[in-house]
Amino acid sequence: MKILFLFTSLLFVNILFAHPSPNTLMLLDIKANGVATELHLPVIELSMALHPAAPKTAAELLGSFKDSLRLYLISHIKPMSMDGQKWTVNVGEMNLENVANPQERNSLQDIIVKMWLQPPPGSDSRRFILQYDAVMHQVVTHSAVVSIRQDWENGIVAAHPSEVGVISVDPRSSQIFPLTVSLENKGWWGGFNSMVGLGRKHIAAGTDHLLFLLVLLLVAPLQVNENRWDATKNIRYALLRITKIITAFTIGHSLTLLAGAIGWLRLPSQPIEILIAFSILISAIHAMRPLFAGREVYVAAGFGLIHGMAFANTLEGLNLETGQLIISILGFNLGIELMQLLVILLTVPWLILLSRTTFYHNIRWVGAIFAAVAAIAWMLERSFG
Repeated sequence: MKILFLFTSLLFVNILFAHPSPNTLMLLDIKANGVATELHLPVIELSMALHPAAPKTAAELLGSFKDSLRLYLISHIKPMSMDGQKWTVNVGEMNLENVANPQERNSLQDIIVKMWLQPPPGSDSRRFILQYDAVMHQVVTHSAVVSIRQDWENGIVAAHPSEVGVISVDPRSSQIFPLTVSLENKGWWGGFNSMVGLGRKHIAAGTDHLLFLLVLLLVAPLQVNENRWDATKNIRYALLRITKIITAFTIGHSLTLLAGAIGWLRLPSQPIEILIAFSILISAIHAMRPLFAGREVYVAAGFGLIHGMAFANTLEGLNLETGQLIISILGFNLGIELMQLLVILLTVPWLILLSRTTFYHNIRWVGAIFAAVAAIAWMLERSFG
């Protein structure tokens, strides 16, 4: 009978759908006192699994049927501790979201459900058994892909979720076996180390931040002579200017990174990104012809404040607890500084040597024009999409 049921179900689903069944995506955010969960449920598959009298459209499922859908989900997700103690499941917001990648998920729509899985007192939120059979108890080709979206201690952040397993109907037994989640706890050092790495990656991948830094360095070994850039033979002078500019930029972005990450300063990301591109444009023009000669330190600090707001948006999206946030700010900023220091060590010696040659004038102009064109393109893209 089990084999016949499985064959009939498979035939039924294949007749209805000419494409592979989309899966449920389950994203877990591991917290000290529980697990924040986000379900991405494909509407068509979900409607197939519900009672025949249940609505079939997303609008109806999230309308009059919303309370019934909440009860349905609670009855089909049953986490428990390793010793068998049941966890409490609370269903929060439920919204409809268009699938971001239609090629991957067949242009379907997902219902996004936020849940909170609460372990009993004394249980570890990092080690539990996840029993889940929503949709797949009726649609046997369906499965749930479970990933850790955020685990601060292990360095897993939202941008790089880590898959821990797939829950599906076993074709041999027709049973749905639970998934065991057992995560290592590296403690505060693991979180700190991961934030240092995140800071390094943010600068390495942040072309605009690197370009701004390089344009600032482009004229740092030079001095102004009759409103024109001129080479200086004083290496000590060049190194002192470079140190002052980089220090000012560091202080500036560190201040707004701290203020933004702890919630004292909140600005929309679009104007910040436009201002970052604008800072590159101004610095590029300054590299062509001195605009604020002798005041580069203040300008670097001012633009650093803008860049720091963009850095803060990265940490703000992690929704960390207070202790984790403090450690993350320190680690993330350290990662940024280490990457900046690497760029400085790789470029400054060459810039100082080249600045004493006759063709550095051409290098400076080519670099400044390239930066200006890139900045204008970024400003247009970020303003009008």
